Amino acid sequence: MRFLVLGPVRILARAGEPVGSSIQRQLVSLLLSRAGRPVPAEVLADELWPGEGAPLPRLQTQVHRLRKVLDDPERIEHEQGTYRLRPRPGEHDAERFERLHGDGLQALAANDPQTARDLLREAVELWRGPAYADVDLPSVRAEAARLDELRVDTLEAMYDAELATGSTPTAELKRLTEEHPLRERFAAQLMITLHQGDRQAEALAVYQQTRDRLVAELGVEPGRELRRIQSSILAEEPPVLGVQPVVVPQQVPPGVERLYGRDAELAVLDEALAPAPKDSTEPGVVIVTGPAGVGKTTLALHWAHLVRDRFPDGRLYVDLHGYSAGEPSEPATVIGRLLRDLGVPDQRIPATADERSALLRSLTARRRMLIVLDNVRDTAQVKTLLPGPGPVVVITGRTRLTGLAARHRVHRLELAELDESSAVALLGRRLPANGTVQGGTEALTEIAAICGRLPLALTLAAEKVERGPDHLAGLLDDLRDERGRLDELAPPDDPDADVRVVLSWSYRALPKDAWPSRLFPLLALCPDSVFRVPAVAALGAVSEREARLALDTLCSVNLLRSPEPRTYQVHDLVRLYAAELLTELGPNERAAASDRLGDWYARSAENARRAIQPFNPVLSDRSGVPGVVATEFGDLDAALGWFDQERESLGRLLPRLVADGNDQAVVQLAVATAVHLNRRSSPAEAVQVLTLAAAAAERLGDRAAEASIANRLGNSQSRAADYPGAIRSLERAVRLFAGLEDRFREAIAEGNLGLVLRLMGDPEAAATHQARSLELHEVSGTANDQAVTLNNLAMAYLDLGRTDEAVTAARRAVEIHAEAGDRDFEGYAADTLATAYAARGEYDDALRWFERSLEIARDSGDRWIEADSLRNLGLVLRDAGRAAEARTVLARALWLLDDLDAPDNAKLSRSEITQVLRTL
Repeated sequence: MRFLVLGPVRILARAGEPVGSSIQRQLVSLLLSRAGRPVPAEVLADELWPGEGAPLPRLQTQVHRLRKVLDDPERIEHEQGTYRLRPRPGEHDAERFERLHGDGLQALAANDPQTARDLLREAVELWRGPAYADVDLPSVRAEAARLDELRVDTLEAMYDAELATGSTPTAELKRLTEEHPLRERFAAQLMITLHQGDRQAEALAVYQQTRDRLVAELGVEPGRELRRIQSSILAEEPPVLGVQPVVVPQQVPPGVERLYGRDAELAVLDEALAPAPKDSTEPGVVIVTGPAGVGKTTLALHWAHLVRDRFPDGRLYVDLHGYSAGEPSEPATVIGRLLRDLGVPDQRIPATADERSALLRSLTARRRMLIVLDNVRDTAQVKTLLPGPGPVVVITGRTRLTGLAARHRVHRLELAELDESSAVALLGRRLPANGTVQGGTEALTEIAAICGRLPLALTLAAEKVERGPDHLAGLLDDLRDERGRLDELAPPDDPDADVRVVLSWSYRALPKDAWPSRLFPLLALCPDSVFRVPAVAALGAVSEREARLALDTLCSVNLLRSPEPRTYQVHDLVRLYAAELLTELGPNERAAASDRLGDWYARSAENARRAIQPFNPVLSDRSGVPGVVATEFGDLDAALGWFDQERESLGRLLPRLVADGNDQAVVQLAVATAVHLNRRSSPAEAVQVLTLAAAAAERLGDRAAEASIANRLGNSQSRAADYPGAIRSLERAVRLFAGLEDRFREAIAEGNLGLVLRLMGDPEAAATHQARSLELHEVSGTANDQAVTLNNLAMAYLDLGRTDEAVTAARRAVEIHAEAGDRDFEGYAADTLATAYAARGEYDDALRWFERSLEIARDSGDRWIEADSLRNLGLVLRDAGRAAEARTVLARALWLLDDLDAPDNAKLSRSEITQVLRTL
């Protein structure tokens, strides 16, 4: 059979002939609009016969008649006062349409426009008119509006694909712009097709007409995309549609196969699917609240899977750690993660929370997306995480989030304990179908009562019940013997304690004195809920093999889970229980474990830093904590990968180390982390962690560390375009190193100070400091150190017009760095040498050395340096009269800077590159 709703509703038999009466088509529409979910009989009756008091007998008669029409009466399921219609694969045109829509977007994201066009056109061709065109029922109208809007989105994506394949569907786009005059995407597509047909005047007229409508009807100007296309046409440049890769995240963790006793709550969640008013500026928000263990997360995940097809743009999931042993997640950190999940690279994620929140709203606006914000602590934690209008947001937490509800349009859902029959059914479902149980239902009823009918406690108990009928009696005996703990299972004044007893069953199942039971409380010291084998080995002062075996044992009793090999995750409630057990250990044991973990992170980070900067001086060679084996890194990629993997843990650990007074670890960890942040073009974050390190070094009274950190801080401030701050930090570093009579590091700081002064437009002062740096290096440093300063001095000579001296200094720097194997600085010096040759008009030599500099920058992964070299190369190509090549190179440099979202500074500026491009 076929069920058609994309137009007038039709039920087609296998031979293709329509079947069913008008009332039967309305009944089918109600069932299909709920996407295979059960619909209460009262709801169906009220919709079909409004104002008649839900005549259930009439409904039953119509269901009976409909079953006769269908080829299989079992298609309509009846259970606990609800009805459900389950079309088979390919029978429901709306389901097929949404699947084709999603597949088409995936193909477009995978840069396969031809496949995307074919899939999306097939989806559009399923339509015969407005959805549910001849059915006028309230809940069906909401679903029809959603489908109609999705059809327009599909048309937009289809014509994106058409244009990407070289087609110019001008006539079709003209019709669509007339039908949807406020949809800027259609206008942009039409402008491009007209321009491709040498009809620039008409293309510009489309822009003006669209702008006039937007201003007149909405009071807004056209968006950036439409303005950019107009500017390209005016500049006689080919306009390009900014088709962005479509990121369709599917992050919702697996849910339960069946949910017990929550039909009413699922219906409330369904209400969030109703389209918002056209003038709405907010997402649809559902707040799910209740005590710990009541099943907030289980409900949210189960519903998220039921309505997966309603969210073709993806489903995001974040655990905010609102109630956990560790600190709640910071909103800015969470937004950063959401932006990464939506395809935003680290370099383009803004520094401030407000800017990140604004970008999140822009990226999610008008997208059919579900966002689950789980385990929220309070309104302050979540209010900046709300997306733009379009997505549906489900928030779970223990508090009512009154402040959020006061500011936004929300659906509120408060969960209570399960009723007795549902709790017993949940427990009994885990028993073998043919099993017999001593005491039968009475035993299950008693277990449900002892668990307080809380779903989390019931689920954990059901894991024990699942072992079989013979274990049930023993489980019940255990529960009766633990009277003190059972009282704590659901205390009315302490919801945090709801699952202590159930967790203790799993914990007590471990051999009392075995290593897994001793490790479990220590896991509360891990800075994040996700941790890996090497960190746990350091935590317990054991080998990695022993750590892995213990973690696997904890997984076997469901205290942990392993999402991927050698990586483990602890749920927040389990983590809370571990933290309580941790307090039972002696203070010396806790402090020792914390010191080992901090030492492992600090020394592993330093090892990673050395792999990234093999020629950079070591800050300190402090001895490690006994029993801790820091991770070593064989190459640059491994070191960068480790930093990327541990980024959240490092961010959480540093403030805790400060609070614990572990200043030596703070210094080492912060310095190493800053190197990675600078490499990933996050200088503002690097400044933050180095500021922590500076304060820690001062508390230690370690003048050498203070000096070194001041030098590094100045470099990061310079990258962040904070030149006054950089000057202050570097001048302090020079003074401190001079006072320590550390000529080697004084030379480095002098050189860095000269670099900043050069960026500030003072080449004379820059040359003076570089000359001082070279003088110091000649008596204290290696040839490679002298080469660094020679390169810096060459740049100052260039600014002063002393090109011959610049070539000599830069050439010698390249030779020394190449001989030493210092690839990073060889690349820097090659760039300077190329610039010096260009200044003398020797363009062939300049181009050869620029190519060398670019090769090294790309090998090292330093994209900021790559952009700098491309900018310099582009200017030389311009001066050499090779305008076409210059345009290509400078456009690449500009794209890199945009992708990095690096701040403009005196050395590398988007506006300068843009101005040069306009002259070519």
